[in-house]
Amino acid sequence: MGRLGSAARLFCRISFHAAAMPWRRVSLERRLAMLPVADAPLTRQVAIYWNRHQVPFIEAQTDTDLATALGMIHAHLRLGQMELMRRLSQGRLSEILGAFGVDMDRFARTFEVGRATPGILAMMPEETRLWLESFASGINHYLAHSGSLPPT
Repeated sequence: MGRLGSAARLFCRISFHAAAMPWRRVSLERRLAMLPVADAPLTRQVAIYWNRHQVPFIEAQTDTDLATALGMIHAHLRLGQMELMRRLSQGRLSEILGAFGVDMDRFARTFEVGRATPGILAMMPEETRLWLESFASGINHYLAHSGSLPPT
């Protein structure tokens, strides 16, 4: 069976698992309320609220607290997408896609993004690096306090 057949099998497998997992069956309001905010690594009060279209808004007194809260929200709403993008950048999609992802992995590995990262960080302005570290801190807080995560 060709690549299209592999993709169809993968889609069916993912669809079956998603339908069989009860943790996915929560209302949108409940899902938004599940954001773990207790003991968040914040220095001051931060307000997070959602409009009627479920778009998050953050009010923070410092840029680092804003970045931390944004990291928490981003992980809460987009963790699966973040995992896919992480694997794509590392040339590791085939770990979850199987043979269907090998060509994409080979292509991604030619760029050697991981090898360039230390140089990029070294050239980055201190303020930007601090903001990114705060964003990552929010993501890490979410991962540590969210309870059960979806399977990887």
